[in-house]
Amino acid sequence: MGKPKVRKGGYAQLSSLNIETIDDQKVITKTTEKTGVKVALPVIKPQLLKTLKKRDFAFPKKVHIDTINIVIKELAKLAGITKPVEITDTRLSGKQSIVKPKYELVKNHTSRRSFCTNAYLNNMEAHKIMIFSGHKKLETFMRYIKADHLQKAKLFEAEPFFQK
Repeated sequence: MGKPKVRKGGYAQLSSLNIETIDDQKVITKTTEKTGVKVALPVIKPQLLKTLKKRDFAFPKKVHIDTINIVIKELAKLAGITKPVEITDTRLSGKQSIVKPKYELVKNHTSRRSFCTNAYLNNMEAHKIMIFSGHKKLETFMRYIKADHLQKAKLFEAEPFFQK
């Protein structure tokens, strides 16, 4: 469905009742689970709009989040996202470093965070992304995105102020 911006379980709660038309633009409306904020996600991708029209704006049957995560991991593996990644597992006794292929770590939430990070690194204004993500505070949003200090600094290169 385009670029995912919805929390886990969010897709399962969507129905044709979530499709509205605002100024001749189809939008998916949803009240966020965590913050209770109502958001409207524009249906701007032609393929998404085509699929929704074909289905008479009805969403597919609900799929359990565990099933979605299994499929996402398999797709990531097929896409070649197999680089070994070292992670710290704190669920076991104490902290333990383990190495796993990256596709095993990908899940539904990854797409949400990736959208926020990629939109930010492509110069979308933070307050606009926060409308999609449901973040209320800029400070929380900035901790949420996965951009290091060098990536953030690079954003200034294109700014006219720094071109002088």
